[in-house]
Amino acid sequence: MSRTMEPTHILEMLSTNREFLRRRSDTALSNLSMLHSSLDEVADEGVIISLALNDAIASMVFSADYAGAIRISQAVIDRFRNTKYVNLIASHEMLIGRCYTFTLDFDRAWEHLHMAEAIAFDALEIGDATRTLRADILHEVGMTTMQSGRDKDEAIRCFEKALRILGHEGHNRRRAVCIMAIGNVRYAESRFGDAQNYYMRAEALLEETDDYYNLSAALCNLGVCHMCLGAYGIAEAYLTRSLEIRKRSGTYGDIAGSYYNLAALYEHRGELERAYKTMLISRDYAQLSQVRILQIKIVKELEMMSLSLGDISAAEDHRSHLQEMERA
Repeated sequence: MSRTMEPTHILEMLSTNREFLRRRSDTALSNLSMLHSSLDEVADEGVIISLALNDAIASMVFSADYAGAIRISQAVIDRFRNTKYVNLIASHEMLIGRCYTFTLDFDRAWEHLHMAEAIAFDALEIGDATRTLRADILHEVGMTTMQSGRDKDEAIRCFEKALRILGHEGHNRRRAVCIMAIGNVRYAESRFGDAQNYYMRAEALLEETDDYYNLSAALCNLGVCHMCLGAYGIAEAYLTRSLEIRKRSGTYGDIAGSYYNLAALYEHRGELERAYKTMLISRDYAQLSQVRILQIKIVKELEMMSLSLGDISAAEDHRSHLQEMERA
C-alpha cells in the first residue's frame, strides 16, 4: 500500500482510523496494526507524525496507559519541532494535556492545552479541519476547567464556543459530546432536570451516528439523572440499554461503570442483596481493566454494602482488599 499510495491519501486513511479509535472501535484498533505493517517503513514526515498520534490515542483510550501516550506524543513533538504539520502537533499537545488531566496533574495539563490552543487559533488557516480541531481543544479545555475545580461557568463557555464553531449542521458526534459536557456541569451542580435535557439532546444526535461509546455514556447519564429524580423504572431502562451497548463494544472499565450505576439504583430502591451482587459483578469487570480509581471506588462501596447487610466478615475482607490496593 505505502509504495503505491500518495502520502495525502495515507493521511486521509490515518485520519479516518483516528476518528474510530476515539470511539473505542475494536475494528479501528485492529486496522491500526495493519496500517503499521504497511507504513512503518514510510519516511514521510506527516505519515510518521499522524501514525504516532493514532498510537498515542490507542494507548490512552484502550489501555488507559496515560504515561505511554504522553511518551509517544512528546517524542514526536521533540523530533518534529519545525514541521509543517502543525495541526497534528496541536493534536499531540491536546492529547498530552488530556492525559495529564486524567492523572490529575493539572499544571502540566494546562501547559500543553494552552500550546494546542495557540497553534490551532493562531497558526492555522480556517477550514473544516481547523474548526473541528479548535472545537476538540475547547472541549478538552472545558473538561480540564471543570475537573480541576475552576469556575464551572468558564467550562460552559468553552463548550458553548466549541458548539458555535461547529455550527448547527453536521458534526453530530462532536456537537453531542459538547452538549453532554454541559449536562455534566449541570449534574455536578445537582441541577438534574437541566442536565437531563442536555443529555437528551446529546442522545438524539448520537443516535444518528455509530459512536456507541458516547451513546452509551449519554444513556448512562440519563439513567443516573432519572435515578436522582426518583424515576427508578425509567432509570433502569436507560442504564440497562447502556450496559447492553457496552457489552457489545465497550471496555471492561465501561462495563464495570454500568454495573456500578445499576447497583447504585438497586440500593436506592432498597434492594440491598441485588445491589451487592451487582456491585460484585462491577468489581470483577473493573479488575480486568486498568482503571485503578474505579477499582478502589467499587471496593469501598462493597465494604459499605456488606456492613448494611450485616455481613461483618465480608466487610473485613473488602477492607483488607482495599488496604492492599492502596499500598500497591
